[in-house]
Amino acid sequence: MDMNLSFSVLTANIISILLIGTLYLANRQKVEYDRDMRLLQQMMVTIGIANISDCCVYYLAGSSNIVIKVLVFLSGSGLFLGNVMIGYLWAKFIMVHMNIPFSDIRRNIYRTIGLISIVLLVINIFYPLVFSVSDGRYQRGFAYIIFLIFAAFYILDSLYLYVKRVKKMAV
Repeated sequence: MDMNLSFSVLTANIISILLIGTLYLANRQKVEYDRDMRLLQQMMVTIGIANISDCCVYYLAGSSNIVIKVLVFLSGSGLFLGNVMIGYLWAKFIMVHMNIPFSDIRRNIYRTIGLISIVLLVINIFYPLVFSVSDGRYQRGFAYIIFLIFAAFYILDSLYLYVKRVKKMAV
């Protein structure tokens, strides 16, 4: 393991967890009264879990212990699902914050993306499409790109909705 890369992965994740934790604790009183803060808090928790998952995947992937292998596999699955969830929560935040209706079509598209993500991760248990952990190495599979596309879709869709709402408000 490259010590410089190892240190940078750990440092980035720890700083992120500390920042997210500080924001979470500083704003937890507002959650009861503010729907925007509830979504932001959900994003913070998801990011925190993804950071911890990233550390588990990176540092424990070389172990031959079956419990550790299962932990790495679960962490990898959580990391990929977290990538999609962040995009979804961000889009939902934009809709709530800007009072944009969540249409039935959009709701169905968003749910379908979530369902496909979960199905891919379940298939990944038996056939490594998304990622694999073998011979002490963690490797992304060819279906990894699907998760990036899904996350990008949520973010681009939210930007589209945001721009559309801002233009409507300007008129």
